[in-house]
Amino acid sequence: MTQVAGREISRGREALVRAALAALDEAGIEHALRNGAVDVSDPAADLDVLVRPGDRTRVHRALLAAGWVWLRAPGHRGHRFYLREAADLTWVKLDVVSALRYGRARTSTDELLDRRVRRDGLWLVSDADARQHAAHRAAGRREIPTPGERLARALPTSLHRRGCVVAVLGPDGAGKGTVTAGLAAGLPVGVTRVYLGDRRAQTAAAAAATATARPPGSHGAGRSAREVLFLLRKLAGWAPALLRASVAAWRGHVVLTDRHPLDAVAVRPRRTPVGRWVEHVLATRVVPSPDAVVVLDAPGQVLFDRKGEHTPELLEEWRQGYRRRLRRHGAVLVDAAGPVEQTTASVRHVVWTALARRRGWPAP
Repeated sequence: MTQVAGREISRGREALVRAALAALDEAGIEHALRNGAVDVSDPAADLDVLVRPGDRTRVHRALLAAGWVWLRAPGHRGHRFYLREAADLTWVKLDVVSALRYGRARTSTDELLDRRVRRDGLWLVSDADARQHAAHRAAGRREIPTPGERLARALPTSLHRRGCVVAVLGPDGAGKGTVTAGLAAGLPVGVTRVYLGDRRAQTAAAAAATATARPPGSHGAGRSAREVLFLLRKLAGWAPALLRASVAAWRGHVVLTDRHPLDAVAVRPRRTPVGRWVEHVLATRVVPSPDAVVVLDAPGQVLFDRKGEHTPELLEEWRQGYRRRLRRHGAVLVDAAGPVEQTTASVRHVVWTALARRRGWPAP
């Protein structure tokens, strides 16, 4: 991304923040930016907006009316978080602060709001208060959650799962690891990454190649039994990662899986009829279904040029399997042949849509 493009994106994100603050002004709600400026250069960071404790309900109504959504996050007393998807498909996060804490000491926001100043059409904390906040941060004096807050953060956010699980799939060279790493680094919410591939073969596609290369052998009961035992052991190997994903999703996190048992539905490793049926049942009925399935799609030659593994023809065959068979499972095809930033942005929008469904937000 060029420097000019980066400035344009920041201006678009800043415009959303300014519109939100204008909505607070219009509602007559006193507020101030805690850091003394609108800094939206880091898409994974949030922007602190100080308000008076008695105005929290009015702030909530004003921001929802302005198109923001509430990110419910128990265990953060004195904070309420709001999100908005920008035009460039990054997310903007506001942290509405009604109580200040450095360490365990808690103070009201009232005094800072009494000293706020108006600059460039925005309400900011005074220069002295901004310097004091920066000094606290530089000294490492951050909020220390109480035991009750720690417990609230560890428990499910509600009786319904609020976090979403998004499986990112595709043949070797599609960029699954790069995209999930980029999302984890660039989303301003809790993100948990989980690997659900076969580490011995590294990829489900490679496992399929190994299976295809074996002699056909017999379809007798002995081979079927061995395959079923192999598949059950494979499921047991995934169990810790699946449990971690489930716990994180119930805590409200975005869970990104690099690969998923659905890979076998797309690639179809060589199996006996019984083994094929068991593998399909495990992938589609036993393992919890993700909230969204993303298939990173690129021509076989492009995939081969990136990693030099397998052959362009075999990669294209696997690609067509993902395209044809996973559409029945609601998969979203994302073009992965272009710049990785563009691919990541498209997947980020899929994640937003999945999270919106889980959180009950308006459809994007």
